Amino acid sequence: MTSEKRFHYKARKMTGQLVEGDMVASNAHVAKEKVKKLGLIPMEVKAEGEVRLKELKSLKGFSFQHLRELLESVPPKELMMFTQQLQTLFAVGVPILQGLKLIIAQTDHPTLRKALQEVRASLDAGSNLADAFAKHPRIFDDIYVNMIRVGETSGRLEQVLERLYHVIESQSQNKAKVKSALFYPKMVFGMIGIVLIVMLNWIIPKMKGFYANMGAGQLPLPTRIVVGASDFVVSNIFWLALIAGGLWWWFHKWTHSEKGGQAWDNFKLKIPVIGMLLIEIEMNSFCVILEMLLQSGVGLVQSLGVVKGTLSNKAIINDVHQCQQDLIAGSKMGASFEKSPRFPKMFSGLLGIGEEAGSIEVVLQKSSRHFQNQINYKLDNLSKAIEPIMLAIIFSMVLILALAIFLPIWKMSSGMKGK
Repeated sequence: MTSEKRFHYKARKMTGQLVEGDMVASNAHVAKEKVKKLGLIPMEVKAEGEVRLKELKSLKGFSFQHLRELLESVPPKELMMFTQQLQTLFAVGVPILQGLKLIIAQTDHPTLRKALQEVRASLDAGSNLADAFAKHPRIFDDIYVNMIRVGETSGRLEQVLERLYHVIESQSQNKAKVKSALFYPKMVFGMIGIVLIVMLNWIIPKMKGFYANMGAGQLPLPTRIVVGASDFVVSNIFWLALIAGGLWWWFHKWTHSEKGGQAWDNFKLKIPVIGMLLIEIEMNSFCVILEMLLQSGVGLVQSLGVVKGTLSNKAIINDVHQCQQDLIAGSKMGASFEKSPRFPKMFSGLLGIGEEAGSIEVVLQKSSRHFQNQINYKLDNLSKAIEPIMLAIIFSMVLILALAIFLPIWKMSSGMKGK
């Protein structure tokens, strides 16, 4: 007789709400089937020992789960290529098992290839394509699985795959543009940090010794401030590093908590220049994915539940969740988003008009293009917008260091001329 274990599961309701619970089963596969029988979509099923081990590792301040996800992650380009290949196979009429065999033979990424082999085995055992993909949530997320499920049910899998390809491409391009736009500011601030460390640890102490040997007497205020900061850093370097590490650990834990994560995400949306860009990126994803789901025949309430899983900002996710609850209670989507301080008022108004006219998909399509144009414009000019801030910081640093270094020299020079 097979011994049964206790499993902890995370799953989503058809409305998109995330739920957790425990159950007893002989293995993880049986546990997943039990979760499905509850009318839920399983996201993660782990044995009780694995959950405790994960919690123990997280107490050490090192996220092994994040490292594992990083090592096993599949780049968007690989997923795009696979989606396009799968769409081509359905367009040509190649049987799915034979088509997956061809794709696996051409797939170089080891994680994706292994996942596709398991997907093919699941299909061979009688599973449908959506359930086979759902067993690999690190590669095929909620939106991917739900869209495949819709495509299978409606018989429009070829069109759904084409839309999925464009969604992944758009999201990948936005992320790449953000990284590219922020590279220059990150490099500048990184160099500023390195210069400060070198100045405080090596240059300033030598400068202090030089002035002492020259008999400069009482140093000017800017010089005393810089020398005092240097002495403090050199004397307490170990404790400062320890405090910095502790603050980073606390900040990481706080931002990953429910309350802290929402507060931090809400704060990011209020940062000048960056905040509006983040809102428009989220709005673009919201419009593209919701329009795709609605056009595929998914209900509005269920679509909002799926969209929540594709957004990254917790404050906006809460707004979408509130809208979903308002719709269930009989309210309108435009009126619900009108109450949010984060959703642009013009967008909320257009949604309200679209609801009344029965053309929400058209509003979402036009709005996604508008937000994408705004994103492209802001990303192209992001470096120019941040430059004044960087110049002010650099100018302030140079001014303070210049005064600290040269004021004692001017003082000694004036004293020698007086004599």
